Amino acid sequence: MTAPATRTNRTGSVSAPQTVQAAAPRKTGRIHELDVLRFFAAFAVVVHHYHEHLFGWGQTMLGMADPISRFGYLGVELFFMISGFVILMSAEGRTTKQFAISRFVRLYPTYWLAIGLTTVVMVATGAGPPIGDVVANLTMLHTYLGVEHLDGTYWSLVVEMRFYLLMAIAIRLGLLDRIEDLLLGWMCFAAVRLLVQPPDFIDQLLLSRYAHLFIAGAVFYLVWRDHAFTGRRVGLLVLAVVLGVRYAGFDAAERAIDHSASFPSWQPRVAVVLFFATFLVISWNGIPGLRGRNLATLGAITYPLYLLHHMIGRRLFEAWNAEPYVMLVVMTAGMVLVSHLIARYFEAPVGRTLKKKLTP
Repeated sequence: MTAPATRTNRTGSVSAPQTVQAAAPRKTGRIHELDVLRFFAAFAVVVHHYHEHLFGWGQTMLGMADPISRFGYLGVELFFMISGFVILMSAEGRTTKQFAISRFVRLYPTYWLAIGLTTVVMVATGAGPPIGDVVANLTMLHTYLGVEHLDGTYWSLVVEMRFYLLMAIAIRLGLLDRIEDLLLGWMCFAAVRLLVQPPDFIDQLLLSRYAHLFIAGAVFYLVWRDHAFTGRRVGLLVLAVVLGVRYAGFDAAERAIDHSASFPSWQPRVAVVLFFATFLVISWNGIPGLRGRNLATLGAITYPLYLLHHMIGRRLFEAWNAEPYVMLVVMTAGMVLVSHLIARYFEAPVGRTLKKKLTP
């Protein structure tokens, strides 16, 4: 157990020892703009995957849906920015144990249900997965056991878990009071990674490829909490935008080659810049038109929607013979409905029960 930390205030006197991270003063209430962003990110990923399966990657859709169908995979990067924001908020004022419990309750029950439903659909529509693979996936650590994802979307959960580990270490070592120093060091590492490839273990532990997204989200949280920009925060955000734009171009080029398709690389880069611009507005003044209790419902359904849509949708598309656009609309609407029911009647009550049982 670490020794109690002491903090010196601005007058030079030493405050009483503390064993828990001191939460900085902050605004209260749910940030409904983030609920809308969550839903948009999940919906974009759903449309992208379904369109890719039904029409082929890079093919055009009608009107405004076309950019989402092509670049909906960027919704995952938006998720990482949101995580940087909300996870730092969640970590403040909590012990390592409290933080771990909150993350477990948030992630695992719905994840286990999704694995169960996905396995049932896979068995019902053809070959089911080996039972050993199902059990390994239940841990959310299956990739370290050499087991593939039961559903391809689970890869991002592994990335999220590494971020949670880094945050838990920061809480345990009492470093959240120096979070901006940590973010600056992490960003420098991520920037150097463009020039020098680090050892694979370090690269994965420090999330080099996605670090700028988590960092940006955390910085935007600090701006939202304090309603203040500093030179360091601006610098971190500028670096994050630069890395985001570069990686968006790299990824688009790789996907175009993999799928023998072509499109202007500026489009995903513009999308990433828009993500940052949206966070800037939310963190500074918010978006008054995107506030209301009903919007919390959108945020609540995003996790089950993200977990369920891919493999289940793919198997059902293969078993269903209908017009592609009909299948796209019906399947998307059906997944949204099922996700709403899970969020309301499973995730919320189970989460409350587990919190009561696990919290001393």
